[in-house]
Amino acid sequence: MAVEVICTYKKALTLRLIDTPTSDGAIRPTETLARLRYELPHLQPYMDCRPLEVFKAFEALARERVAWVLSEFDMGGDEFLSSLRHRDDGAGLPVFRLDLSDFNGLDEVGALQNIAIDGDINNLCESLSAIGGSYLILDNANLHCNPATSLAVLQGLKELTSVLTEYCTRIKIIVRLHIRPDVAGITPIVLRALDEAECRTYVELHPDGQNISEIDVTSGAFYNHTFGVPGRIDRALKLLSYDTFENVVNGSSRQSVDDGLMLSPILTSAIEMLQQEEGLEARTYDLLTALTFFSPWRTN
Repeated sequence: MAVEVICTYKKALTLRLIDTPTSDGAIRPTETLARLRYELPHLQPYMDCRPLEVFKAFEALARERVAWVLSEFDMGGDEFLSSLRHRDDGAGLPVFRLDLSDFNGLDEVGALQNIAIDGDINNLCESLSAIGGSYLILDNANLHCNPATSLAVLQGLKELTSVLTEYCTRIKIIVRLHIRPDVAGITPIVLRALDEAECRTYVELHPDGQNISEIDVTSGAFYNHTFGVPGRIDRALKLLSYDTFENVVNGSSRQSVDDGLMLSPILTSAIEMLQQEEGLEARTYDLLTALTFFSPWRTN
């Protein structure tokens, strides 16, 4: 069976089932799924830092097969999903992802253009149904637009999840938003920053946790620097593998002008001169040190 999308003169979306027999009567996954495959990080103990939120999402998946999650920047969205999949006993199930940054609602036939292959919802439903049990992340819905468009996007998301769960009976959907929705009937599970106690546990279990001294953690200094935001914690611990906590807090680092790095003498000299300046030049220095850390070989 497949789903035929019919658009009326009012551009209202309706769906009905049609028979689509194949030569041997079987439905096979198409290339759609290969392009949509998404790899979540391997679950590590430190990622399992939000048991209450994981339990709420687990209950939503068990009840409706759809969980709405609000995950702002740096809040560890993928790590949370790894923890959720483990709690849901779905470690062996494939994960797929639709990037909905171009999605404007289901008010026309081409609503999934540039999202699914050829914008074909029939192909998408057929492929997901044939694969059996799986997770689908509906990600990056654009809610930065005007209120009317945002409302259309959210209503379209609700319709899309309804269609997918109806015709893909073993699928579980996570709608991951980055802005809190203002629509009745949508109450997302919010991934907030960790509190100080949770931050300490996160650091203790983190593979880079040995980079920070116990006094900097127990005194609250590390928490005050990262505000308990998982992404900030991860980056700070990584920086501490080669620098001091004082330098990390002050936003300066010698990593970029270390003699061991392959930087051109001209760039190294320019960075060292800027380090002694103030105002705009000082900010330029901070930017250069960051750029050379992430791409130390691109000195041109």
